[in-house]
Amino acid sequence: MKWPLVKLSAVAPSKPLKNPNINNTKSVWQLNLDKVESHSGQVSKKVYDSIELAGSSTHWFDERHVLYSKLRPYLNKVVLPDEQGLATTELVPLCPDESRLDRKYLAYYLRSEHFVSWISDQVAGAKMPRVSMKVFWEHEIPLPPVEEQKRIAKILDKADLIRCKRQQTIKLADDFLRSIFLDMFGADLQRNENVIKFGDVSILDAKMVDPREEEYLDLLHIGPDRIEKNTGKLLRALTAREEGLISKKFLFDEQYILYSKIRPYLRKVALPDFRALCSADMYPIKPVQEKVTREFIWMLLLSDFFDNYVSTLPARANIPKLNKTELAEFEFSLPDFSKIAQFTEIVKRYFAHSIAISDSQVESKYLFNSLSQRAFAGDL
Repeated sequence: MKWPLVKLSAVAPSKPLKNPNINNTKSVWQLNLDKVESHSGQVSKKVYDSIELAGSSTHWFDERHVLYSKLRPYLNKVVLPDEQGLATTELVPLCPDESRLDRKYLAYYLRSEHFVSWISDQVAGAKMPRVSMKVFWEHEIPLPPVEEQKRIAKILDKADLIRCKRQQTIKLADDFLRSIFLDMFGADLQRNENVIKFGDVSILDAKMVDPREEEYLDLLHIGPDRIEKNTGKLLRALTAREEGLISKKFLFDEQYILYSKIRPYLRKVALPDFRALCSADMYPIKPVQEKVTREFIWMLLLSDFFDNYVSTLPARANIPKLNKTELAEFEFSLPDFSKIAQFTEIVKRYFAHSIAISDSQVESKYLFNSLSQRAFAGDL
């Protein structure tokens, strides 16, 4: 059955909360994009602070809204808030007409593969891609009766639960690897013997190339937004040709680690297994052989030990960055290479095992996307 199509502007206009009920001006939920997980819309951490610290680029919302991120739409950040709060203006406060549109149905639609792919195509090539709200409001959403919308949302809830459980399995595996690193090196790194600097065991330079040259046009381009925080997993990226790049970029391959110098507290560190380009906001790091390995450096930069070092550095205005000198000056006690090699083998076995877990995750994602596509086409 084909459902009627209705413009988003007609059923879910942007309506920030005008008269918030504020019990405590010193403790208000303040939501920024870095606290929202991609695809799931889960809030990783609720931050409560004084209204005075919120700034002017915010608006109020409550549990009736659906918050849609207009920045980098391919990150797919759609939030169903469960209480009143203040959000960055990058999150559009959609207020669905309850008589015509179910809030959860709307959220699932905005997160659907079909919609994310369509809206991402509208902004491809921009340096800081933002959704044109004019285009967004003109988009037509399939609109079955509200009871049917709720039925569809319940079906997708069940499929999403399976997907989330498999994602949780992956997270547990990631946590296990961190635990192994801590057990093997937690004490070693802080000893007062064989202390070295990060720059002694790594090369912090890579070749810069012009992405407009034919040789590089079809290589992927990795920026900080293409690396998942805390885990280092690489997300979907576009090629140099698709992004229309014009400035020089670093060229890297599977010998390197990628480290994002922007907002280092996000811990965006990746182990690529391909040749590609990266932005100047990244440091391609090549370990010195027979001293350290890629796997060791990767987990070291994801560790609390390195994060503690970063936290001691001078605070900077605007966007926090870690400069190359600060990275090179990071000191630690170099463990015996035999232990580093042992850990490297554990990581390699972990990655081999994670392929099976990832295959299961891909299968559950495919099931969810298939159900979603059928649901919004009126085939459920």
